[in-house]
Amino acid sequence: MRKLSIAIVCTRYRYFGSKCLFRLLAVFLALGAVSQVLLAQEGSNEPNKANDLTGVWTQKLVNPPIDNRWLVTFHKDGTALGDQQGDNVFDPVQSTQQGLWKKIGARTFISSFLQLEYNHDATLYGTANLQGLYTMSPAGDEYDRTIVVTETLANGQVNHFSGQFHAVRLILTPPQL
Repeated sequence: MRKLSIAIVCTRYRYFGSKCLFRLLAVFLALGAVSQVLLAQEGSNEPNKANDLTGVWTQKLVNPPIDNRWLVTFHKDGTALGDQQGDNVFDPVQSTQQGLWKKIGARTFISSFLQLEYNHDATLYGTANLQGLYTMSPAGDEYDRTIVVTETLANGQVNHFSGQFHAVRLILTPPQL
């Protein structure tokens, strides 16, 4: 099979000189316009990453109101990490949360995190599965998150918890030298 090139197109259909170039330019411009329309999904043009959860966030539990912070990182590939203040001094000790996230609408996301809980002798205490629903602010610099936690203990007991969080996006700032 022959490769299709601009020269073959111009020669084959006898579009010589500037006439051929203008027609090809019109085709390329049309293709560019179509690709821009396809890429412009609902809310994707909002400023300041307002429709993008990727990045690092500081998150605080607001209901119930507990003075405890988390660092949560959402990666572009749909994976995420969450690290809780004091997680290694709790009883039981809690691992870093590892999870997945997905966009489900304009400024709306869901996540599922898994956390291991273990005793100070390193035996398994249980696992916690955290399901989250996020609503991002129009500016994209804050979100509110509702979670439902299912904790399954090593003895088979299942506990359920819920809560609301508020988070602020970490912004890269240059050093003040």
